[in-house]
Amino acid sequence: MNKIITNIIDLIKDNKAILEKIKKEDDEIFAFEFDINRLLDMLSNYKNVKCKQTKPKKIFVSSLGNPYITLMLCIETIFHNCELVLGIQEICYGLNVALVKIVQDSLKEQKMHIKISLKMNVGKKELETENWDKIICLGNSNDYMNLRKLEGFEVKYVPFFDIVLYYDSIEFEELVETLRNFAIQNLCEIEIFDETEDFEEVIYEINHTLPKFCAVILSKDMQKQERFKKEIGSHVVCVNQNPFHKFEIKIPEEIF
Repeated sequence: MNKIITNIIDLIKDNKAILEKIKKEDDEIFAFEFDINRLLDMLSNYKNVKCKQTKPKKIFVSSLGNPYITLMLCIETIFHNCELVLGIQEICYGLNVALVKIVQDSLKEQKMHIKISLKMNVGKKELETENWDKIICLGNSNDYMNLRKLEGFEVKYVPFFDIVLYYDSIEFEELVETLRNFAIQNLCEIEIFDETEDFEEVIYEINHTLPKFCAVILSKDMQKQERFKKEIGSHVVCVNQNPFHKFEIKIPEEIF
């Protein structure tokens, strides 16, 4: 993997000014906080990682369009020797296209025959015309609800950076608004329950609807805190904590 990772890093550095210009254009639709140095650090973690000898698969992944996740999905696709079609919305579209193009150019330079492509607003009819080994909705519940009854295919929802939050006092409202805005700015789905909701029903809803990557409770009630920690089955459970400090962009293994 070293050669391909080094090549992608070099291409990103060489195209830094272009990527920053595209980012500004994307900001006219949605202002996403993007740091090229963070992206390069994430790529560096893949150095010295050996490719997996897995059976090639054709995978469709629907995501919310976070550019960091887009690039990591591309790298994992190379790592697993698969074919990836990534479906996103209009948000950060220019930046996503540019990053996928850099990966495509690097694959061509290294003479690696791995197909990676990006499409916008992919619907049922388009998906039904092709053969897929996997169709994944990655932290994108809206797409999952639209695609889950796709004829001839199993569509899987994989929770990723999506959040459910419960708070039981107006004193937390300012913090809730801060977390809500941060989630939106970082392209994370967030669902919020407040003190008007029955706590029993909140626990049931969290555990019996679509699974969430992260569940947060803001409460001074010790009994509620303990029940939340014991009964909620999310990947990350936070009690009176900022959940984003615990987030690490690591692509779930079940995608590949």
